[in-house]
Amino acid sequence: YHTNNLAEIIRALDALRCIGPAAEEASPRLRELLKAPDELLRLNAASALAVVRPQAPEALPVLLAGLNSTDPQVRVNAARLFPMTEESLPTIMPVLIEVMKGTNASVAMSALAAVTQMNKRAQKAALPGLLAMFSHPNYPYPARSVATTILEWIGPEAKEAVPVLIAELNDPLSTAHHAAVRALVHIGPEAHAAIPTLLDLLKRGTKEPYISQNVEYALRQIGSTTTNELPDVLAALKDSNPVVREYAVDCLERAPIKVAQPAFPALVEALKDEEPHVRRGATHALYNATGRVPSVAVPLLIEVLKDPDKRVRCAAIHVIGWFGPRASAALPALMAALDDSDSWVREIAADDIARMG
Repeated sequence: YHTNNLAEIIRALDALRCIGPAAEEASPRLRELLKAPDELLRLNAASALAVVRPQAPEALPVLLAGLNSTDPQVRVNAARLFPMTEESLPTIMPVLIEVMKGTNASVAMSALAAVTQMNKRAQKAALPGLLAMFSHPNYPYPARSVATTILEWIGPEAKEAVPVLIAELNDPLSTAHHAAVRALVHIGPEAHAAIPTLLDLLKRGTKEPYISQNVEYALRQIGSTTTNELPDVLAALKDSNPVVREYAVDCLERAPIKVAQPAFPALVEALKDEEPHVRRGATHALYNATGRVPSVAVPLLIEVLKDPDKRVRCAAIHVIGWFGPRASAALPALMAALDDSDSWVREIAADDIARMG
């Protein structure tokens, strides 16, 4: 780094930071650079010195001075270059959050870039600044897209971000739809408030490639059914979009008995749905919706064994098997299934018969 080219010197300083204490012999030159007229160069030299010689007392004052600079870009650079430790996090993060809450989009993007390089704990600490970036109309969509990706990385601890993620999905101009859906998936059940928006997105349709598949996956990951949510699920079961109906039966399949039982009439109707995936899900959901009472469920399952789709017939046999010997009334139908045209249907029917003794 004995050159006047600033970019080359900074690249050399980056290399020293990567080498770490093994590059301690560079300390004298780094101390010289702490007096350089260029502020960015001083910050980079201080950062490198703090890494290659952690006990050097000269580095910290330079970095702290950068954090207190009146120039927001200098402050961001100082925070970015500050050695990341558990002890330094409380010093660095307020600076980055303040910048992200400001109105200077380009400087905020620099702060955002710094956060992307931090560990998950530090990213969680940056959450107030990340959320603030969504409220500035002059912040470009790419900035919000990066912020959304960081929310995805944070995962369940970013649950307070659910409202801004919902707003992002409702913004037709946003470039962060995929990232917002992925973030909701990683947040998990705590993102339950986003379900109506996700369902609406499915109903409206989108030209974005693969977004529908991502939304379907998100619904399965964060969806659940309680007594309060049952009306919405039953309404979804009547939706014209088969993917929405499939989501509804999936929710009912995973619902506890006391929630699923009131849905029993709707599930019986869903057994006649034109979509095999919906019929298959409804078949599985019958187990809890019938209160796991074989005298109620088995006659319906015997009828399902006549379904033209082999996957639906397999589902019926699976559910019959869950009842075990209590489903002995289905034995004649299972015997007939041994002659089914599909080998998998024949195989699981034979397994059910064996379990019934």
